[in-house]
Amino acid sequence: MSLQNYPNQVNPYPTAFAPIVNRKPALDTESIDFESRIQAELQSLSEAVDSYQADKDENGQSKISKSLLEAKLDVNRIMAELTAAQKRLQEIEQSGSALDHFNGAVNRVEGGFQKIVELYQTKVQSQVIKQWFGGNVDLSRLSKDRRNDLKLHARVEALRAFTYLSQYRANSSQAEIEKRVDAVGQKLIDLKSHIQNDTKQA
Repeated sequence: MSLQNYPNQVNPYPTAFAPIVNRKPALDTESIDFESRIQAELQSLSEAVDSYQADKDENGQSKISKSLLEAKLDVNRIMAELTAAQKRLQEIEQSGSALDHFNGAVNRVEGGFQKIVELYQTKVQSQVIKQWFGGNVDLSRLSKDRRNDLKLHARVEALRAFTYLSQYRANSSQAEIEKRVDAVGQKLIDLKSHIQNDTKQA
C-alpha cells in the first residue's frame, strides 16, 4: 500500500536513509603535499613576524599606528577648520549682501536726521517759551491755546519743511536706495543751512 502525500503526515523514512542529491565527490587526500602546505604556512607566519617587526621605528613605536594617529589628527584639524569656515559663512550670509549693508546704513542716517530735527525742534520750543515767560517753563504746563500758539510760531512752523518719511524696504533695489541717499542728503544740507540762519536770528 503506497503512502499518500498529506500535509500533516509524518514521513516514515529517516533522513539518514533519504537519497542524496548532487553528492560531492570524495576529496583525494592522497594527492595533497602536506609537507609543502605546512612549509607554506610557516613561510606566511615568518613573513607576518618580519612585517610586524619592520613596522617599528627607532623608538620601538609602530609606524602604522603613528601614521594612523597623524591621519586622525589631520582629520580633526580639517574638521575644526571646516566648522569655523561654516560658522563664518553663516555669519556673512546672515549679515546680508553689500546692498543690504548699504540699505541699512542709509536707513540709520535717515533715523539720525529725524532725531536731529526732533531735538532742534525741542530746543526752539524751549527758546520761544523762555521769550514768552522770561524763564524755563515745562511744555506740559502750557494751556491748550498756548501750545497751539507754539505750533504756529514761525520758528517752529519752519521746521515742518524738514518732515521726512523714510521709504526704507528690506529688499530695496540699488536705484531706490540711491534715491533715498539723494533725498536725505539734501535734507541734511538744507537743515544745516536752516539751523545756521535760525541761530543767527534767534
